[in-house]
Amino acid sequence: MKKNFLFVTTFCFCLIGGITTEAKDFDNVTPITISDGATYYESSEGFGSGRYAFVGPENIYTPQPCIAKINGYSFLDKDGNIIFSYYNPSVKSISIPDVPENCVKTFIHFNTKDYRNGWTDVGNVMTSSDINTPAKIIDDIEDEISTSTENAKTAVVIDSSGSMSDNQKAVVNQLRNVNLNSNTPVYVFADSVKKITVSDLENWEEKYWSDEFEIGAGTDLQNALASIVSDSTITKILLISDLEAVIFDSSVFSSKKIIEFKIYDPDDTEFDADIISTLINSYPCATIERITIE
Repeated sequence: MKKNFLFVTTFCFCLIGGITTEAKDFDNVTPITISDGATYYESSEGFGSGRYAFVGPENIYTPQPCIAKINGYSFLDKDGNIIFSYYNPSVKSISIPDVPENCVKTFIHFNTKDYRNGWTDVGNVMTSSDINTPAKIIDDIEDEISTSTENAKTAVVIDSSGSMSDNQKAVVNQLRNVNLNSNTPVYVFADSVKKITVSDLENWEEKYWSDEFEIGAGTDLQNALASIVSDSTITKILLISDLEAVIFDSSVFSSKKIIEFKIYDPDDTEFDADIISTLINSYPCATIERITIE
């Protein structure tokens, strides 16, 4: 069964910064996650007023993912007037009381590890079911490879470069529990690329892939994709990578046979937009999706 994922969108530039605060006791608080694209305000009044900003990769005050703690809440009536509001910048945890009868909207005040941010609609708080954990990524990969056939294979491509994140490593580690078969070729790459067997994947030692397969520590995405499209039976690519790569000649991996390309990416960096634009142009018949691992 297909799972619901949050896909990256284009965010507006930040209009307001954050106010530096101490990170004292932050790690002792059960964190919440604020969804990308959420607007937050200087005040909760009027359903948000004063200076404002957007949660997203272009905002240096909202890390990706935007893990935060709640230290205030505000109940608003139908006209946006504040019924009751509470805010304590030093609180370690907070319990939001029952919503008053005449309340039509609840805002929460959040701050990230290093900054006091602002007020946002409580609907912008992501629940655990919204977050793309490594386990959910694995579920999605399993769904994708279940449709593989001998003449329409799904390739799993694993970035093993030095910039692999912990979340990315967690996904790779759990791949050993996925029912892979001959219709699911697996490639690992760094400075070079290697096609590995299902047995390799199941039995690899829990150490760096780059060491295990002697493929260096760089990110030669270009030659990795070129190796994959040389197999005419592959029609779908599942790429686990942070996309921190430079592509010099996309013609070596361009193909009209690829109909789906999914990228499981642990972060959003300056490289991503250019790489994804290149992929869109290189695979004109493919649906291309980027899913953030959180």
